Formats: sequence, structure tokens, C-alpha cells
Amino acid sequence: MPTVTWLGWIGVSAVLVACGKSEGDPDPVSRDQLPARVAAMACEGLSGCCQRSGFMFDVAACKLERTAEIEQNLAEVDTANVDYDANAAGECLDALDADSSCGEFDDDDAEACDRIFRGKLGLGQPCTSSQECRPQAGQRVSCYSDGVEPEVCTLRGDGAPSRHGKLGESCYTTCFEGDDCSGDAVPVPAPGPGVPAPAPVDPAACYRADGLWCDYSMASPSCARLLPLGQQCSGYESCAGKAFCASDTSVCSARRANGQRCTSDSECQSGHCSDDDATLEPGTTEPVERYCVAQESVTADECTSPAP
Repeated sequence: MPTVTWLGWIGVSAVLVACGKSEGDPDPVSRDQLPARVAAMACEGLSGCCQRSGFMFDVAACKLERTAEIEQNLAEVDTANVDYDANAAGECLDALDADSSCGEFDDDDAEACDRIFRGKLGLGQPCTSSQECRPQAGQRVSCYSDGVEPEVCTLRGDGAPSRHGKLGESCYTTCFEGDDCSGDAVPVPAPGPGVPAPAPVDPAACYRADGLWCDYSMASPSCARLLPLGQQCSGYESCAGKAFCASDTSVCSARRANGQRCTSDSECQSGHCSDDDATLEPGTTEPVERYCVAQESVTADECTSPAP
């Protein structure tokens, strides 16, 4: 059974929208407060998107239905096997509120969201969700069954994330912020008949959190330093922070403002690269020009239904 995020647990789609950033440290959000707070974030932001797109939207009805839906899902959480962290809930909502817009929101960007619900069950204990399983330092745990035996809390794979590579060390991947980046040992072939193979090699990943990326442009992929703004680049993961390697200049560039050209959502400050009204080359299906926009449009169905 795959890990389920806290959004999935409380029955909310990963569509959260901004409603104003509070200043200072976020206040704790109790379990009782969480449904209404999440419903307000989703519905108030969606209301603004619907208005900008010319659709009517009943924000009050949306809040009532969303709150009831979340409360129902929270009531199904087994509190005997899961702790609730009010401080983490406050930090999570604060992070989501600061970095959200009309459209899908990736709650993986908010590390605090993963700490709202913390499992109590140890390895081998029966479970119904991965979040009932107690975290293991440096290891990954999930609620798993082989299809024959009941689901129990189980170490995933070898249980450990990939080894952190060092500058100049051979690598096999770049590990992005928030990813666990697990990897299996790579078997090494025997040098000849009758000669035993050496022990498998533990592959290294280059962690962006360590300031490194796996540079595949080298003869042998190796960990290299993340590149600053203005530096020549060769890979989309090579630039530090939220900068990106621009395809038109091959230079690490700041995310672009609304109205500037783009090729993907990750290049825009808003997180949305639109091809609306873009012209097409004869015989092609991709637009010649795409532009960063404030937000993606919403549909009439999204605005008609209080809880899409």
C-alpha cells in the first residue's frame, strides 16, 4: 500500500489556493480547527479564480461541504495508532498558503505537512495505512502486504535512502529536495571465469540539499556543485535554488514574470506556463510561443460544484 499524504487522508484534492500570507511564526492548528481552515483556503482561492474566469461560485456552500467532507474523513482516522501535531499543521498550512495558486498544488513542497500525522505502530504490526507506521530514522516504512499475509508495517526496499555523494564522486541520480531517493546496490560483474564477483557497489546520489547535482555531461557522471544565477548550465537540475537552466540561453536564470516566454511551468514565478492563443508552425502541434501567466483558468464545472 503506497504512502498516503495528509491531504489524501482528510479527503481534499491537491488543489489549494492562496488566501493571504500571515506574518511571523504560524499558530498551531488543532485537529478540530483543521477542516474549516483547509476548506477556507481551498474555497476562497477557488472563488477568486472562478470570478476571474467569469463563472459564478458559491463560496459559502463550498466551505460547508468541504468542511463536512474533511471532518468525516478525519473521524475515520484511528487515533489510537496516529498522533496529531498541531504545530506541524500550522506550519504546513502556512507553507501551502505562501506557495500556492490556482491549479494543482504539490504538498511535497511543504515538509511540515508530512509531520501532521505520525504513526505509532512498529515494524511487523498490523496496519491499514502507511501513516499508522512509526517513522524510522534514515529509513522508509510503509503498510505492505504480499497479497497473502495481512498488511503490516514494513521497511521499503532496503529501507535506507541512497548514500549522499561527495563533490567529484561518481553518481547515478540527482536527489531533489523532499525526495527520499532510494537505490539498490549495483552488482559488479566478475572479471573472468572462475573469479568471484566483488561485492555490489552502493551507488551515490547527489543531493541538491547538499548543494550538489549529478552532472551527466561529464565522461563519467559525477557530483558537481549547483550553479549560481548567470552561470552556463547543461541540465535542468543543475541550477541552485529555484533558478532553472534556460533552454534558449543555457544559462541559470531566475523564474520569469507573467508575460515572459516559457517552455514549462517550472520556469515561471507563478508556476504556470500557458499556450493560450499561441501560434503554431505549419505541420506542428506545439505552440511557437508560450507565456508565463498569473494562473491557469478554471472550468465551469469546477466552479459549479462546491467540492470538486
